[in-house]
Parts: sequence; structure tokens; C-alpha cells
Amino acid sequence: MTNRIRAGVLILALSLTLVAACGKNENIDQSVPQPSKAVVKIAATGTVDPGILIGGITVTVVLPSGVTIRAIPDTQNPSIFVTDPGIVTASGVAGAYAAAFATVDQAGRNVHIQVYNQNGFDIGEFVTLTCDIVPWAPPAVGGFGLDGFTAKDLNGADINGLSAKLTVKLL
Repeated sequence: MTNRIRAGVLILALSLTLVAACGKNENIDQSVPQPSKAVVKIAATGTVDPGILIGGITVTVVLPSGVTIRAIPDTQNPSIFVTDPGIVTASGVAGAYAAAFATVDQAGRNVHIQVYNQNGFDIGEFVTLTCDIVPWAPPAVGGFGLDGFTAKDLNGADINGLSAKLTVKLL
């Protein structure tokens, strides 16, 4: 009979321990504010011949797990998702007259960005992308990446010798 009582008390103690631990993640300090946004700035780097201006750039941002982009189905082609207004904006050297557009591949975690300026722009920061972060799952800043960078001049010809770099700030 004593072994039965001990076993019952042990089972009760283990059950209470499990219940008390539910809902807690010991790896996350929930008293510290967690980032809810990631601001990605992309810059063109390299050199261009004198007198050559960039007319447009196409680049793909690869997102890490835990990062989402606000996007809605395109009105003309619902299989394509376009970013909500203000999510992708021309910035820096692209200037006030630049236009920025982006489509989102949710499954592949890619954002395809195009920036154009009919007056042209020089090398430097040209676009800002604002992402949402899943609560309590901050991504590693190094998890963001770039792919498929192309720069064109004002006549639509490829500009060689340029590449892109990104910076990420978690807010």
C-alpha cells in the first residue's frame, strides 16, 4: 500500500510540474521587447562609367523564416501577390521621382523588387523594404539575402560591374 501511495504522489507531482511549465519558453525573455519589424535597405555598389546613370534595377530579396510581407493578390492576375502600399519604397539615390514595385512569392520566401527612375540615379541606397516579424520569433539578420541583381541604364542597356548589398535593422 505504501508503494501505491508513493507512486500516486510521484505521478501527481510530475503532472503539476508539467502543467506549471506549459506556456513558458525558457529561451525567450518575455520582459524584453521583441522586434516586430525588419527594415531592409538595399544599395547598388560598384562603379559606372562617367555620364552613365541607372534607369532601373531589379533584385530579389530572400527572407528568413519568421519574416512576412504584407501583400494582396493582383487585381488582374490573382496568382501574383503585390506588396501593400508603403511596404516597398524608392529611397536614397533613387530620388523622389522613382517608382518601386514588388511581387511576393510566399512559398519561396522571395520579394521581387523593381525600381525605376526616368531621370536616372547613381550608385548607393535605392530601395527600402519593410517586413513584419512573427511574434517571439526574431530572425537572424544574416538570414536575409539578395539574388538576381540587374541594373539597366536610361536606354535599357545592362550596366556591368554593379552589385547590391543590404542592411537590416530590426525594430
